[in-house]
Amino acid sequence: MIVTYSVLTRETSQKYAMNKVRAIFYAIGFGLILFSLFVAFTSGFATGEMFIAISSFMVFFLVGIGLLLGLLFTGTDRKK
Repeated sequence: MIVTYSVLTRETSQKYAMNKVRAIFYAIGFGLILFSLFVAFTSGFATGEMFIAISSFMVFFLVGIGLLLGLLFTGTDRKK
């Protein structure tokens, strides 16, 4: 999550830096997606039941995807 934040808030010769709050939300969205994969694997292996793994995966995955889609559709052009 720190890498995502630092890449988005860095200004380059071709793009302006992203707002810090918006970059934090992007990092949270990516973190939720990665966390959903972790939760799915650990709960699936711990219980041996596939439906528990899928249901725990979907909770965090849908929130992460929803957050990222909201940010992508409301973003502005950062090109110089």
